[in-house]
Amino acid sequence: MRLKFWLLLLSALWLISCEYEQTDYRYNLGADFISDPTRVVMIDTLTVHTYTTATDSVITSREDRLLAGRFENKLGVVTTAESYFRLDPCEIFELSETAVFDSACFILYPDDYEFGDTTVACDLAIHALTENIVADRRFEYLYNVSGFAFDPVPLGTFSYDLTKRNRFLEEENNIDSIVVRVPDEYGKQFYQMLEDENDNLDSLLDNKDKFAKKYKGYTIRPANEKSSYIMGFNAVTDSTVTPRLRIYYHDYSENDELFFDYPLEDFTEYAGDLFDLTTSEKNSYAFSTIRNDYSKSPFVGIDVGRDFSQNKIVSTKTQNATMIQAGLDVRTRIEIPTIDELYFEGKGAVVQAILYLEPLTGTYEEPYQLPSYLELYLVDKKNRPYGQVVDFDQATPIIAELMFNHEIKGRTYYKLDLTRFIRDEYLSVQDPYFTLQIAYPQSEIGSCVDQLLLGNQKNLEDELILELYINYYEIKE
Repeated sequence: MRLKFWLLLLSALWLISCEYEQTDYRYNLGADFISDPTRVVMIDTLTVHTYTTATDSVITSREDRLLAGRFENKLGVVTTAESYFRLDPCEIFELSETAVFDSACFILYPDDYEFGDTTVACDLAIHALTENIVADRRFEYLYNVSGFAFDPVPLGTFSYDLTKRNRFLEEENNIDSIVVRVPDEYGKQFYQMLEDENDNLDSLLDNKDKFAKKYKGYTIRPANEKSSYIMGFNAVTDSTVTPRLRIYYHDYSENDELFFDYPLEDFTEYAGDLFDLTTSEKNSYAFSTIRNDYSKSPFVGIDVGRDFSQNKIVSTKTQNATMIQAGLDVRTRIEIPTIDELYFEGKGAVVQAILYLEPLTGTYEEPYQLPSYLELYLVDKKNRPYGQVVDFDQATPIIAELMFNHEIKGRTYYKLDLTRFIRDEYLSVQDPYFTLQIAYPQSEIGSCVDQLLLGNQKNLEDELILELYINYYEIKE
């Protein structure tokens, strides 16, 4: 009896597995209108071309984060981030005649954002700007491609080692901070301004325009090429974590060590003569420059520019992989050139179309994290963006959802439902005008440098797969 039971069980499992692998399904649907049972066929052999594309620029001002550092990915793309910001004059208060200058330093507050190899310390330097920060007059923005001249001699350098966090706990609020001392000669200038104010001279403290013209701003940038990650700093104004230049002094009459701060400039209450920012909701003179160097990678030819039609490179030339990145809004373009072969002439319809995209193995282990989803956009033949792709309800955005160790080969991948797009954009016209781009969520654009490498159809290890489920039928006359 026991042998008979096991034979029956094995037979049942065999039948189930055969049914699961079958790609040709028949259903008795709509018998009054269809001459033959409906036949659903799965096709996964359609050619899919993928490209890496780059946009012209990304707004990085009015963010609550500044970025600085250097990172090189698996395919040799080097990403560099540099912070720019200006300071506000300090609050005016009275110094006693017994007060004496001690020292000056920048205090920066990491915001727990890092991308790259954090086992190596991040070496950064602070430089004074020699050029005024000027934003786009029309839109009042600063971009990832913006940049301003600076003194090549740094005011100070520092090395931030994540393995030694909380080394510089600020006594005032017990928050992890980075303290960078600047030369005494430089700090004395800021101390002198307060003394001048107390002497009723023409001080810079009561005139933001004059102050900004003399102290044009600062940049935080990689000190060398040793750093292997990019870190974030808080850029929140009117906060305990506002970046600042702190001036220490002591008063013999009080026998105390005291200080006053020049904080990160807050433009929510300011209209300057350089340009008007009275309507700004966030700091507009604080921004990050983010650039990619493709010269040592297979992505040579990708560059920031407005010629969208030329600014792309096919994945077969980039080691069968495409790139997506937040800080520069690098995207993956998807084309399905043979889709026009699926005109059914009233004898069939696409039931479902699913695209599977696999991140390259070895690129998303700790400390790297994959975004929980990717966004989908329409672009025209010249690669110009048109809008986000929505579902059949014309309102819900279609996204590529991250699936961990699920369904396909037990691998991590993104699952993207293209049913509506293929039906409406490809199969409804003979010459499709639009195609697709996949991008990082727009909420992360400008505030991080996260990136993702995806395999194409020819990638043997991390393969792109397009599955079409087609319902074939014949209408009765």
